Amino acid sequence: MLEMSDPQQLRELAQNNPELVTSIAANPVCPPELLTKFAQDNNQSIRQIVAANPNTPTETLFRLGAEFPQEMLDNPVFDLLLLENPNLLGEMPEETLISLMQLATVPDSFKQWVVNHDQREKVLYAVAANPHTPVNILASLATHSDCSVRSYVAANPHTPVKILEILATDSYWIVREQIAKNLHTPVNILTILVTDSRDSVRFSASRNPQATSEIQEQEELYSQYYRSRNIPVEVLSQLATHYDSGVRAIVAFNLNTPVNILEMLATDSEENVRYQVARNTHTPRSILENLATDSSTEVRSDVADNLHTPTDVLTMLATDLDDNVRTRVARNPNTSKDVLAILATDSERYIRLHVAANPHTPKDILRKLANDSDKDVRIRVAAHPHTSIDILTMLLDDSEKNVRFWVAANPNTPKDILTMLLDDFYGIGKNLYTLREIFIILANDSYDGARRYVAANLHTPIDILKILANDSYDGVRSSVAANPHTPKDILRKLATDSDYYVRRESLKQLL
Repeated sequence: MLEMSDPQQLRELAQNNPELVTSIAANPVCPPELLTKFAQDNNQSIRQIVAANPNTPTETLFRLGAEFPQEMLDNPVFDLLLLENPNLLGEMPEETLISLMQLATVPDSFKQWVVNHDQREKVLYAVAANPHTPVNILASLATHSDCSVRSYVAANPHTPVKILEILATDSYWIVREQIAKNLHTPVNILTILVTDSRDSVRFSASRNPQATSEIQEQEELYSQYYRSRNIPVEVLSQLATHYDSGVRAIVAFNLNTPVNILEMLATDSEENVRYQVARNTHTPRSILENLATDSSTEVRSDVADNLHTPTDVLTMLATDLDDNVRTRVARNPNTSKDVLAILATDSERYIRLHVAANPHTPKDILRKLANDSDKDVRIRVAAHPHTSIDILTMLLDDSEKNVRFWVAANPNTPKDILTMLLDDFYGIGKNLYTLREIFIILANDSYDGARRYVAANLHTPIDILKILANDSYDGVRSSVAANPHTPKDILRKLATDSDYYVRRESLKQLL
């Protein structure tokens, strides 16, 4: 270090002798403005020396502290600044405080102050992730409301087993996944996590170095269970009280689940479990009646959607304040005609749209909806299998092309009108192609609406329906599933489709 106590001399030396900058920056009497200038030097070593200089201005010191937290902490002026300002850590820039909290040497009192007074997420993450954070602070952070904070505690290699055991049943999968990955997680916890509903949690648990061959076998078994849904009743009974609400939800939706377990799960504290009970087609009337008054709109919506929900329950749900609940009532084929008539006048267009699409909507209601101001409602009327020829003829003059398109798709549309409409849309001359050839052309059209038209049409040959049952667009597969001429073998295949609505349409015809 350059031994010189006159700041002015140091200024002159710095100006005329760039090679002395390192020594000048280390001098404790180096002027603050000069240190601020040196703090912007491209040379990392010079910036590091400035961070250690007690004469460096606080603002500059804090800025450099993000890059050199140890030098800032060891700087003699740091303790003085803390004495002058007990809230020093709170006024420190976030990046600097994060770097400080990542140090192995940062005092535990600093970490405790952060936990008690600082709510900046990334700062808390740094404390939770620090392998030198004491157990009492980790225990406090393990109950933090932010699941990401808890996940950092879960990943910390020094988190005690007793805390890992608590976090292993956390409601957030990202926390459980970090427990599964932690190299210090014992076998008994891994044995639990390998039954988790999340693929990543099960996989991480089975790949943990602590995992036994039995754990790896369990991972394969439960992955198979959750994929196939073919879970034995005795296993369902065990899983019904699983810590993971995702697993309980799987049990709630499984068709093999006994009624007594469904009754228990219908009162589960987690919404996602209750709405899977409401979706289960084997859920009995008594349970559906109770769930119809659930506080969750999602649960009530799924009750309204269930094909086994009694008519009187649907009538009650038709007056629900939530639009989505009334929409589900409108599309349920068990909804009475009187209720459909009321819902056909609902102010929400989406509800009227589903009344128009309901297979049991009578002709008089369809006639009223054919004059609806919303084109999508009129499209559903045009596509409805019960729409009479006189209504279809009226819709032929609709100003919306898509309405006329679905008139062509309607099974009640006579072949001569159908051919005329297809010629209008696609330039397919009625004298050039047979109807089958027209369907083949449209089944290969890039526009999914054309393929949906073919999938929904009662004149479509079976072999073309079979091809469209494998269409990449779920709306096309759903139309195949809803087509009353689709053979049962195709419907059975679609009943296991990845899309919920495709499965639903298939089950309507199979049940």
